[in-house]
Amino acid sequence: MPLNGTASKNSSSNPIRSTNESVLSQSSRTPPTTTAKMLWFGARAIKKFPSPTLKPLAPFWAAGLIVLYGVNSAQDAMMAGAEWKNDPRNPHAK
Repeated sequence: MPLNGTASKNSSSNPIRSTNESVLSQSSRTPPTTTAKMLWFGARAIKKFPSPTLKPLAPFWAAGLIVLYGVNSAQDAMMAGAEWKNDPRNPHAK
């Protein structure tokens, strides 16, 4: 509520401007054309370079999948062993 006791629906913080002028200026505002640089944990973002990443790293992705398959197979074999066959923590226990 303004200090002079009159309540205005479109009152602005600057009493010199008329209410119509402030409403028009608010509705015709456009977002700024420049964007702020985003920070990631206080560091600037890395520049984007058109460097190939998928093709040179393909052998590493394949090796990772092979290792995951091997670990999963080893884990299944260990769970099927005599030591863990009837353990209640074994999800495959009967």
